[in-house]
Parts: sequence; C-alpha cells; structure tokens
Amino acid sequence: MTASPDMSWWIVAFVLLALILGGAAALSAGRALALGWRPFAVAPFYMVALAAAVGFLHYALFGLSAIPLYDIGAALWSLRTGVGSALVRLSRDCAYWAVLSCVLTGFAFLGYRTTRRRQMTHRYCWIFERGGVLGWREKRQA
Repeated sequence: MTASPDMSWWIVAFVLLALILGGAAALSAGRALALGWRPFAVAPFYMVALAAAVGFLHYALFGLSAIPLYDIGAALWSLRTGVGSALVRLSRDCAYWAVLSCVLTGFAFLGYRTTRRRQMTHRYCWIFERGGVLGWREKRQA
C-alpha cells in the first residue's frame, strides 16, 4: 500500500511547518514566558493562536486546508438547529487544530522549563543546583 501524493504533502507540510517552524516558535514563546517570570498556564492559549497561524501557513504555502475554517463556521452556524450533529462536525473539524496545539504546547513546555531551570540555578546558585534535564533542587548542605 503506497501513500497518495496528498498524504506525502501532508507529511512534508507537517514536518516543515508544524514541527520545525512551529516548534521553534513555541520553544521561543516558552522561553519568553520564563524570562518574563510568567506562569506556564497562559502558554496553551498562546499555542492555540500559534496553531491557527501554522494552519494558515499550511493553506498559504501548500494549498492544504489543515484547519477548515469554512467547515468550522458552518458547524457553529448549525448549532442553532441540531446540537448533537453540529458538535460531532465541530469536533471532527477542530481535531487537527487541537492536536497541533498540544504538540506546540509540548515544545513551549520544553523551552519554558529549560529556561526556568537555568534562571533558578544561575540567579539563586547559593540555594539551587541542577536536578535533571528540566528541573532543579535545593543544594545539599555539606
């Protein structure tokens, strides 16, 4: 069984845009949150917007509709008549957006934690030391 040409374009577009470009942007966003001493809880909201931008780039560069905005709008409009079928359509249409948002949130978490670990071990070096790849711990008293 061979992959169709459309499927191969999806794979190329996903790797180039979502993982490389979107991942780098998410790492930078996570780093910026940590440098500003902001809580990580706001990162998923930023990643939903970044996922929408990556979805637009899928469409603009490759002609692939990763996030079908027209279908999402139609599903939202049909909520007023039939809630059950409209919610099924809406969840199907937003699935890629949700998965991409979760992947980008993972990249943002990596950027956030590595920067926060560096901050804690450099600014408070008399209290904390590195405790693994993404963490820190209190120094043991000798």
